[in-house]
Amino acid sequence: MRRGTIVLVLIGLIAFAIGGCAPSHSDIEKSIKEEMKSKLNVNITAVNLMKQGDGSYIGTATADNGDVYDVTTGPPQRSKIEWRAYSAQATLREGMRTQLKVNVTSMALSKQGDGSYVGTATTDEDDVYDVVVDPPKDHGPMAGDHFTGNA
Repeated sequence: MRRGTIVLVLIGLIAFAIGGCAPSHSDIEKSIKEEMKSKLNVNITAVNLMKQGDGSYIGTATADNGDVYDVTTGPPQRSKIEWRAYSAQATLREGMRTQLKVNVTSMALSKQGDGSYVGTATTDEDDVYDVVVDPPKDHGPMAGDHFTGNA
């Protein structure tokens, strides 16, 4: 059995607009599900968002394959809101596949206070890696790669 360490970072940012007043909680959840399906080909089965004092939201979206995405939004700007979805599991799986040419069959990750995830990833050849998946590094609450869609 081989052990190694890998550090990966990936981010996706999605923006949407709703005509009229600020989007409701259910509008945001619906947009997350629809945009992640159309732009990323990810089926979201559950969204859990908590509204913050400034009108932004934080929470999670769970995909049908079990991947959990950390979701953050900015506060609504008139009829628009931007949100970001980030999955340590998807980032780890894809990063190890493309960078190390291995397939992850299982992983055990724990979220840390700084937003990173640490744990282990096991490949289809039974190699076990100690892993750290850093949170997205950006310059502002909604910096990063953008996808745009309408809800």
